Amino acid sequence: MAIPPLIPHVRYGFRHPHPDWLFFGAARQALKFLARNLLSEKPSLRFVLPAYTCDSVVQALGEAGAPMTFVDIDDTLDFDQTGLSDAMARLSGAEVAIISTPLLGAPVRNYKALYPECVVIEDRAQALPDADSHADFQLFSFGPGKQISGMGGGALQGAMSLRRQHGALESECNVASHMALSLAGNLLLGPAWSLVGQKVTERHTANALDKEARSIELFRLCDTRARWISHSLSTWDGAERSRTSDTYRNLIPPTLQFDLPPGRPYLRFPVRAQLKAPGVSSGRMYEKVVQRAEASAGRTLPGARAIMEASFLPTHHRVTAGHVSWYAERLSEMVVA
Repeated sequence: MAIPPLIPHVRYGFRHPHPDWLFFGAARQALKFLARNLLSEKPSLRFVLPAYTCDSVVQALGEAGAPMTFVDIDDTLDFDQTGLSDAMARLSGAEVAIISTPLLGAPVRNYKALYPECVVIEDRAQALPDADSHADFQLFSFGPGKQISGMGGGALQGAMSLRRQHGALESECNVASHMALSLAGNLLLGPAWSLVGQKVTERHTANALDKEARSIELFRLCDTRARWISHSLSTWDGAERSRTSDTYRNLIPPTLQFDLPPGRPYLRFPVRAQLKAPGVSSGRMYEKVVQRAEASAGRTLPGARAIMEASFLPTHHRVTAGHVSWYAERLSEMVVA
C-alpha cells in the first residue's frame, strides 16, 4: 500500500489547497457532503455499506437522505462476497454507491474492478490513504486514536470528480477576504484558531456551497494543521503497529483470530473473545448499526455479530511486549477454560 504525498500540497489561503482534496471538521461531514452531491446528480442512487460500521456513517447518510442497503461482512472484515452479490442482484438496474470499509486497517478488495458501473467510496477512517486505490473517493479521519494523528478533522479525496459534474463545490470568496483569513490562520494558532479563525472560515465557505451541501460546516485547515498532518504521514511507517499486531498473531490461539494478513498496521487487533482488561475495547461500540442491519435483513448477520462480540487489543506505540504477552496469556486461559 503506497501512501500518497497529498498533504505537502495543502496550504491555507485564498487559493484552494489541493484540487482533489476537501477538508472538514470530521469525516462524518465529508461523507454527508459527498452523499448530498452524488444524490443531486443521481437522485435514485442507493448506498451499499457493511453491516458493521461506525454509527456516524449511518448518521451522515441518513442526514443526506441516502437510501441504505446493509451487507454482512466475513472473517476478513470485508464484505461477505455472497451477500454483496445478492444485494447487487436485488438492486439490478439501480444506480449504486458501494462504501468499502478497511475496518481496523484490514485490506479490502478492488470493488471498482468488480463493479465498474458503481460509485466506489472507501471509508478509510480507521486506515491510511492509499495511492494504489482504484476507488472513486476516499474518506479520512484525523486525530488521537486514528492512524493519522494530525490534530483532528476529516477529508475527502476525489473532489476533482465532483467538480467535473457540479462545477465549483466550495467557497471562492473574494481574494481580500481569504488573504485576511490566511493571515489570521497563521497568527491565531492552536486554541485561538479553533475558536476564531475556524468559525469565520466555516461561515464564508458554507455561504458559497451549492444548495444541497449548504448546511455542512466546511473546515479548511490552516497551514499549521496541514503541516502537522504532513509530518504524520511522512514519518509514520506503521512499523510499531505492524510488529505489535504480528506478535499478537504469534501468541494468541488461532481459534480466537480473524482471517487477517500479517505485516499490516492494524489500528487495533480483533480477537474472538470478550476480554475485559485495561486498554481493550469492545466491538459492541457499533451494536446499534448491527441491530439496524439485522432488522433490515430480517435475520441474524453472523459476520457482523462475530466482530461485534469481539475485543479489540491496542497496537499503539505505548503497548510493550509485556502488555502483549499479558493479553495473550489471559486469552489462552479463556480458551483452556
